[in-house]
Order: sequence, then C-alpha cells, then structure tokens
Amino acid sequence: MSEEAEQADLGGRLPLVAETVIRTTERELALEAANQSISPMHVEFARSSGRFQFQLSAIQIGRMGLRALHQAIEGGMRADVEPTGSSYTIEIPLLGVAHAKHLRHEAVVAPSLSAVITSPHAATEWRDDGLPYSALSIELARASLEAKFVSLTGNTLKGTIAFEPAIDLRDALGDGLYRTIRALYDAVESRASIYSHPATARAIEDVIVTALLTAFDHSHREALEVPAKPSDNKAITLAEDFLAAHFDEPVALEEVANEAGISVRSLQRTFRSLRGVSPMRFLKDLRLDAARDRLLHFGIDKSVTEIAFGCGFTHLGAFAADYKQRFGETPSQTQRRTADR
Repeated sequence: MSEEAEQADLGGRLPLVAETVIRTTERELALEAANQSISPMHVEFARSSGRFQFQLSAIQIGRMGLRALHQAIEGGMRADVEPTGSSYTIEIPLLGVAHAKHLRHEAVVAPSLSAVITSPHAATEWRDDGLPYSALSIELARASLEAKFVSLTGNTLKGTIAFEPAIDLRDALGDGLYRTIRALYDAVESRASIYSHPATARAIEDVIVTALLTAFDHSHREALEVPAKPSDNKAITLAEDFLAAHFDEPVALEEVANEAGISVRSLQRTFRSLRGVSPMRFLKDLRLDAARDRLLHFGIDKSVTEIAFGCGFTHLGAFAADYKQRFGETPSQTQRRTADR
C-alpha cells in the first residue's frame, strides 16, 4: 500500500507529521516506541498476523507533551497501560472508536462524542476493535495541576487528584476543551509557532489546567466549591496597593494574591464581597482613570495610542469601548476638549 493510501485510510493528513517518532508496519518496533514514548504497557493482539500500521508523532511544548497516534490493526488489540505517576493524559479521538477502562470506569472514545482523561496513579485498559484509529493526546504535568490546585484553594493537597475519565465532547465544556487543545496543535504545526516561547507555553498550559480543575469532575472538586475563608481588609488593601503600583504593567492574579498573602480564590471572592468588582475589573478601572487623567493633562503632547499603551492597555479597540462606557465619551473626544482649552 502506498504512503498516500495509508494516510487516507488513517483519516487524511496526519497531525504533527513533521514530528514523527516512528512509522512502521512491524509490531515489535511499534511496541518499543509506545513503551518509550507513552508508558510501559502489555499488549495482546487478537491475531498474530495480518495488516498492521502504526505511526506515532510527539513534541514537547514547555511542560506539555503533545502526541498524535495513528494505527490500523487487523483483528484489534488490548493494551494494559501502566500509570505514568507524573502526568495526566487527555486523549481525543479523530477517527475510529476505542474503549478505555480507568479507575473502574469504562468509556467509549469516539470522535465528536467523547474523549478520556487518565490520572497518573492508575493503570488504563485500552481496547481497539481493529478499525483504523487516530487520536491526539496531551500530557500535563502532575506538578502543574497540584500547584494550581493549591493556588486556587489556598489548601494543602491531600492525596491525588483523580478525574472522572469520560469527557463528553457534545457539551459546552468538553467542546471548549477540545477546541483549545486542537488550536494548540494547529498553532504548533505552523512554521513559526507562537508557542515556541516558554512564557506562551506556560500561559496555555495554565488555561487548560485551570479549566480541568474548575470545570470537570474530580476527587477534589468540593474544595473548589467551598467558600474561601474570609480575608480581612488588610489583605485587600495590600492587593489594591500592589495593583495601583503596577497598573501599567502586565499583572497576573497569582502575583496579586501573593502580595496580599491569600489564595487566588480568596482574593477573587473577598474582592467581590468588599469592593463589588473582581480584581481584574478594579485594575481595568485604575488604568482607565489613569488614561483619562493623562488625556486631560497631556493629551496635546501624546497620542491616544501612546497613552493607552502607557497605561497598560494592549488592545486599542477594547480600550476605546471601555473608556466610552465609563466616561460617556471616546478618548479622542477627551483629547480634543483638552486641545480646545
């Protein structure tokens, strides 16, 4: 069979084809690659001979491992995959159907219907009925999820976070997760990937990890639902002082929470309770007030763009819309009034 025919049988163009680890029709070579690149596993084939195709591509983006798997095994196979111990894996099918059993839960893995997430402390049983099967998977470091959990709750983590394995791709949460991960794959495949910089990779990792912890079912979900302990006015004052001092710089919630001496979740809840807005809305208002002050006093000497960027805004259209909503006029109108004095 030609390479073009093989690719068509596996669902068309193969993701991460430029990052191929192995492409083979030899079972022993495929098993060796799977053991090294995925996790140690014991595999039983339904037939000892017959058609066999296997391709595995992989790339590391920051602390995330991205893989694309494509296989066609006559008669199918069963694999007992050992726990990684150090990472969570989300597998999203693109073609064909597989069956996964993890943490005593069974899930059918099928395109546009369901994906699966496996936790690092438990083995997984996979079954492939022999049809061509293609899937994307992303590995997330266990340390990243646990650190984010502590940051969100302010609590020490006891035990391992264990997710409900099945992810329903038909609901808004599952579809959103799929689109985020697929966008990551598409960007990585571009010639000049935006994720080549470590800071960008950390940012998308944070989005995915936070979404998993806050939106999907897992063994420690209740800790994220319990109201945070009330924080005193001193902590909020510290947060406000930090935001005021750094309003013209990129600011992360974790930085503000650290300065205030409370968790991110406590910061958000307490800020809303005591100030009626979120910390980020408070920061936006600081920036808008500063921009208006500069437009009124220095609008003749500086452009609206210079003032907006100097006050921490990065999107001029959003700045203009927020400014008009807050002050009832556009930045340009404020600038013209200053010039007419």
